[in-house]
Amino acid sequence: VSINYINRDYFDFKHDYMFDEIITNMPVFDSREETDKFYNIFFKKTESILKKYGIMLLYSGEKNIIKKYLRLNDNFKLLREFVINEREGNFEFIIGRN
Repeated sequence: VSINYINRDYFDFKHDYMFDEIITNMPVFDSREETDKFYNIFFKKTESILKKYGIMLLYSGEKNIIKKYLRLNDNFKLLREFVINEREGNFEFIIGRN
């Protein structure tokens, strides 16, 4: 299996082909507005680089915002959700692209 690890600015990233998987540890922001804006842009960008039926593994503490953008976007669906640290509210989300 060929695996390519790419560590670049996600929002400026361009490539000749789309990806099967995206694995990310999401950043933490100081304000709700910054967080919401980031996730909105993130999900829009992901549509342009994740193949249809691709998988996104997302580590985040923003459960409600992630679920909000899944409700607003028919191109993604939550496949699994794991509690990583209940006290700190950290989760791993497995999200599929339709």
